[in-house]
Amino acid sequence: MTIASPVLSPAELVRLRAERPETRLLDVRTPGEFEAQHIPGAYNVPLDTLAEHGTEIRARVDAPVVLVCRSGQRARNADDALRAAGMTNLHVLDVMGMLIARLPHNRPASCDVPAMVRALTTGAQPVVAGRESRPVAASGASCGA
Repeated sequence: MTIASPVLSPAELVRLRAERPETRLLDVRTPGEFEAQHIPGAYNVPLDTLAEHGTEIRARVDAPVVLVCRSGQRARNADDALRAAGMTNLHVLDVMGMLIARLPHNRPASCDVPAMVRALTTGAQPVVAGRESRPVAASGASCGA
């Protein structure tokens, strides 16, 4: 039986990032979902590509990793996969809490998954290409075009 990683509230995430600034946010949604809206500083490695990059991530990331998706299901699946690969530095963000707390999101961006994995494993800032990212409310409200 796999032990699930701790679930963090938005306040706990803020505290973790203050105490451990090297903490990485790993968004496991599709590139399209990530492009539409994401938490600033998050890396996008979709769940369906995680197995391909799991060994590299496990070998190179010692910092806490907070898994993020829209409902929490893919984040829990990613948690299972990465724990099975030997990672123990994992957390899952309470997404409903995130929405209630209205943590900022960025939109839009385009995603190059291999570049995201390189950035994630080296601690570099996430690669965000395309139109300028703009903060929006977690509700998904448009910032205007």
